[in-house]
Amino acid sequence: MRIHGKRTALELALLTGMWLQEWSTLLLPELGEGIRRPGEPVDFDLEACAKYGLRRSVYVPPASLAMIDTYLMLERQDVAEASARSLARRRNDLFVVTKVNIDQARCTASWRTVVAPS
Repeated sequence: MRIHGKRTALELALLTGMWLQEWSTLLLPELGEGIRRPGEPVDFDLEACAKYGLRRSVYVPPASLAMIDTYLMLERQDVAEASARSLARRRNDLFVVTKVNIDQARCTASWRTVVAPS
């Protein structure tokens, strides 16, 4: 059973006020993963997926971030590996991002590209 992931999701939902469709779309950079100092909270803005379609700021307390770190350390790698195998089987049905231009907020992708599994 993946207890840390479930506890982390519950913690994010309760302590941040985010809805399911909001916290389920969070990315690690939004949580400051790899750049924040331990014990620091994180603030970030939610855009289109926010409540009632309005932009709002979300505060994630240090206790929630500590749970996220535990989840990443103990369970996320297994989940990511299982997802990678599933995506590799379905890769002909997926868009493959080949280039990201941050300045223009654009990415280039191709569909049905044969990509060798890594």
